[in-house]
Amino acid sequence: MKKTLFYAAIIGLVIIVWLVLGCMLTLIFDGVNNFSYALGSWCGQLYVLLLAIGVALLFRKPLHSIIFQEAKQYKSKAALYIIGAALIWGTWMIGVKSFYRYAQTKALNEYQESIR
Repeated sequence: MKKTLFYAAIIGLVIIVWLVLGCMLTLIFDGVNNFSYALGSWCGQLYVLLLAIGVALLFRKPLHSIIFQEAKQYKSKAALYIIGAALIWGTWMIGVKSFYRYAQTKALNEYQESIR
């Protein structure tokens, strides 16, 4: 029963971190024009989910000590690898998205000027 509670706590933590990261990215990059759509588009990115899983895996030791009342050592190496990979991938994808928006705006402005 405690093992099930432990896994449920990890999964719940992943979901909470996932939504918080999605909200932060929505507010930083998309504004609040259509918050639910922007939140869904950010939470749908796999690197955001990987980042949430990595952060939740860092909290295994405190969760284990709270649920089982005993200290167990968990190595954080896998969690740090997941977080690092997610940050590199996320930085790349956000850069590509920003460049795409810049190129799209520039092309639209050039098209509008050519019509005049």
